[in-house]
Amino acid sequence: MVGPTLFILLLAIGALIIFGVLASRSSAVGPRPMPPRTCAHCGQPAVLGARFCGQCGQALPPANLT
Repeated sequence: MVGPTLFILLLAIGALIIFGVLASRSSAVGPRPMPPRTCAHCGQPAVLGARFCGQCGQALPPANLT
């Protein structure tokens, strides 16, 4: 009677370990957010869609360069 119970217990613990490892890996994978754009002239963060830097007024290059 101890044999089947021990087997089921070890099987359940193994499943929890495997699913825990898979869950922790899947959360680390995915698209990374783009770093914020900064002004090449003064280094301040640029507002999304802005054509000019709000700090120094320097023209910003287009965001969608290919």
